Amino acid sequence: MLEAVVRIVQARGIAGLSVRAICEEAGLSTGAFYHLFDSKEDVIGYYLTYTFKRYEDEVIASSENLTASQKVRNIYQYLVKCYEEAGYEFMTAFYTPANPMLNYRNRPESNGVVLEKVCEYLVQGQEEGTIRSDLDFDEVKLEIAMIATGVMFYWCVFQGDVDAAGLIDKKLEQYLSTLEVRS
Repeated sequence: MLEAVVRIVQARGIAGLSVRAICEEAGLSTGAFYHLFDSKEDVIGYYLTYTFKRYEDEVIASSENLTASQKVRNIYQYLVKCYEEAGYEFMTAFYTPANPMLNYRNRPESNGVVLEKVCEYLVQGQEEGTIRSDLDFDEVKLEIAMIATGVMFYWCVFQGDVDAAGLIDKKLEQYLSTLEVRS
């Protein structure tokens, strides 16, 4: 089914992506589709999570000797790679207010690979004494999600003609510096 989604977007563009088109391309009934997913946005979110998981070992290995803030910035560099691999047209279907995957407060934690890791890194930083201990993690997740979503949204608007990796890194560096313990 995921391959069908990618084929449809590549062949017909995001406007051609519908539950019916996915089912026809994958050779499934709509009942089978709705047994697995709630909407086409749900499939898109699942695809991105699946794609990002391919990078997970590389993220962990490349983060080994980094500070908590650097680890957060690093994971978002890999997320941008994942999104660029999917393409701006595919990502345009993801970045809609109707997409339940963007509401991290109401999705299962297992679907939030990146924000789960971000919190894990920040807790490690607190334990190491490099990240402030008074953080409101819900606020931190919101601000980081807004940074990444905002940059990627405009990456889609400008059809990939924006340095998303550089912009996310710059904005995260600025924000994360406010979370660090000042010596």
